[in-house]
Amino acid sequence: MRNFGAGVSRPEDWLESQGFPWPMIDNPIVFFGTEEGLAVAPLEKLIEAKYNVVAVFTAPDSRSGRGRKMMAPKVKEVALAHGLPVFQPEKSREILPILEELGLKLGSGFIGVLAGYGKMIPQGVLDFFEPFGIMNIHPSLLPKYRGPSPIETAIANGDRTFGVTIIKLVAGMDAGPIYAQIENDGYDECPLCARNRLDDEEFEEWEKAHFHELSKAEIYAWAAETGAEELVGYGLLRNIAANNGDYMSWGGDEPRSLAREQDEAGATYTEKLTKELSELKPKEKTAQRLHDEVRAYLGFPKSKIRVGPTRESEINCVVTATCVADEPESVLDLECKDGKFLVIERLIPEGRKEMTAEAFINGVSSWYKWPKG
Repeated sequence: MRNFGAGVSRPEDWLESQGFPWPMIDNPIVFFGTEEGLAVAPLEKLIEAKYNVVAVFTAPDSRSGRGRKMMAPKVKEVALAHGLPVFQPEKSREILPILEELGLKLGSGFIGVLAGYGKMIPQGVLDFFEPFGIMNIHPSLLPKYRGPSPIETAIANGDRTFGVTIIKLVAGMDAGPIYAQIENDGYDECPLCARNRLDDEEFEEWEKAHFHELSKAEIYAWAAETGAEELVGYGLLRNIAANNGDYMSWGGDEPRSLAREQDEAGATYTEKLTKELSELKPKEKTAQRLHDEVRAYLGFPKSKIRVGPTRESEINCVVTATCVADEPESVLDLECKDGKFLVIERLIPEGRKEMTAEAFINGVSSWYKWPKG
């Protein structure tokens, strides 16, 4: 993240203070997005900055919750609240005819912005947006973690550094040239600076004080806000529009392209999350791995255990918070493959609200008519 300096509170103000050479644009912007945690902030930023958003594509309404009521994506609600046209095609092949009709009305010069849309974009749609293209906000440090679940996969793998990358969308999955990339390592100060001035024991204490284990929700929020800020607030869209689809340097040096191709040798891929991932398997995995899976799968597909004195009386519980320990703290804790324990701190018993492990143990015999002791 950039330091604006004294008296400058917004990226837009910082741009103007630095003599940003490219003016505000009136190109028609088409937004693609569904995932609430990732897509809402960029759309709101485009609207706030008064970009010419002419269409919003999102997923169809779907049934959700215990009542199975039809629910609209949050992106749709935001768009309609600002009077923007919303399109919800079932199939990717339905996108291009809608765009072609918009093109007949509005002419050319379209730019696309995509964040957590959830559908593959056909080549015909990519061609429609040339030469400017579709800017994709992807929540990983590409080429690592291409595909549908980059944040969840990074958390489950125990990563401590996360990121967001803005690329130009191409036919290959998340394989386009990189325009911008920002990291978040969870520290509130520079760890390299601390490492250089502290000995091992002092640095260990410094880490405890300055490192924050980022939650899934925090990573999504940070990626969405940071991607939106980079794209809109720091002028990436204006830059690309002014340079016929290229991303150019400015200020001081001779202008040069800042876009860089991804290193295919370093590419890794993620899979779509499924319910099969929800089972905790302590005999097969380390306690740290299970702790990271609990963090990664909050919301969906969730991490589940079955608890009870006998198989017949077992109940399903969703685990929501854990830690790793050398010794168990309650009868709920799981001994894992490495001999350490996954300590269950919070859980949601079937049919009840989230509670602490202590509250569960204290109340379970009366709730479920289990024998005491």
